[in-house]
Amino acid sequence: QDWPPTQHFWTVYSTLYDDFQKALPVPDYTWSDGVFNITSHFPSNGVAPDLGPKLYVALPDKSFHGTTRLHLDATDTINILLHASPGPDGELGGALWHIFSPEDSSSI
Repeated sequence: QDWPPTQHFWTVYSTLYDDFQKALPVPDYTWSDGVFNITSHFPSNGVAPDLGPKLYVALPDKSFHGTTRLHLDATDTINILLHASPGPDGELGGALWHIFSPEDSSSI
């Protein structure tokens, strides 16, 4: 589930949004107003799509299954892990992402 579900992230957390923008690589492409970001050239009097960012929060899963189901993103995405705590057994927390090629879609 996207969060916030009904509002633009930048309207709810403007400072966090600014920090996120500054953390992105190649700002000419990734910033919302980047010169090579096609969405920055949309007409200002139109209805702009909500391209994010979005916040996803995952909690530990004792069955050791992934907390995000396999899915296909319709747009380019950037995932940033901001915080991970050690598990109860002292092992490092974190995330493991499996990235598949488009050619693998039919077999997945």
